[in-house]
Amino acid sequence: MMYKMIRILPMSKKIEFKNTVSIQDFFLNDLRLREDGEYCYKKQGIRANEGSTLILFQYDNKIVASADLVKIEKFNKIENGYKGALYFNPKSIRVFDELNNEEINNIFNTSIKFGQTKYYLDTSYQKRFFSYIKLLS
Repeated sequence: MMYKMIRILPMSKKIEFKNTVSIQDFFLNDLRLREDGEYCYKKQGIRANEGSTLILFQYDNKIVASADLVKIEKFNKIENGYKGALYFNPKSIRVFDELNNEEINNIFNTSIKFGQTKYYLDTSYQKRFFSYIKLLS
């Protein structure tokens, strides 16, 4: 699949994943097993093209996983502390050896700095990204 957009989604260790054993476990044994690939967010969603965006998940200043975005939903009212949800194709979820900021900058020929910014990355480097990652499962 050729993506029209690649976005980085920062995830909060303190807000969203304070009770998670490991972030890899979240992707491999939780999100991947959800039929609709629902990932609820507490603070803010992301702007992206539904159906043609690759999301790179940033956790603890590293890119740890990726998935194909299917749909974005903003809830009318806060539900169980969540403001909305992102839906991913569960079969597209990839967990790989963590990539640090320098590696992402080298792969995508950019100079971003990890934080809470939801960066756009140049889609012309997507093949390079996929050839670089080492899948965990």
